Formats: sequence, C-alpha cells, structure tokens
Amino acid sequence: MTKVDYTFERRMKLNYDEGKDDGIKLGEKQMLLDKIAKKISKGKSISQIADELEESEDAIMELAKEIEE
Repeated sequence: MTKVDYTFERRMKLNYDEGKDDGIKLGEKQMLLDKIAKKISKGKSISQIADELEESEDAIMELAKEIEE
C-alpha cells in the first residue's frame, strides 16, 4: 500500500466516523424533540418537562421553539 492509498483510506475512515457521529447527534436531538412535543401536547409546563428530561429550562425552551416552527 502506498502512502497515497493509506492517506486516502484514513481520510475516508475519518469522514465516515464524523458522519456517523453527526448522525447520532441528530438522532438524539430528534428523539428529545419528540419527547418534548409529546409532553407539551399533554399540557406539561416547560419546568416540568425540564425536570423530567433532566435538561435545563433554557434548553427545553429553545427546543420547544424549534417544534413550534
């Protein structure tokens, strides 16, 4: 294997790993958004949702704004 081949393969692996990490983060965020939307539909307050999901109220408010859009 030449140095060029090794560099190319290494870069491909790094790109794959970065994409995988990005996908996981997006999936986790979507799951949190789904939980927040469900709790809002049940009439729960932001502070109640934050407590149940162990997140800050600010974080929940930001995500709730995304849901509204």
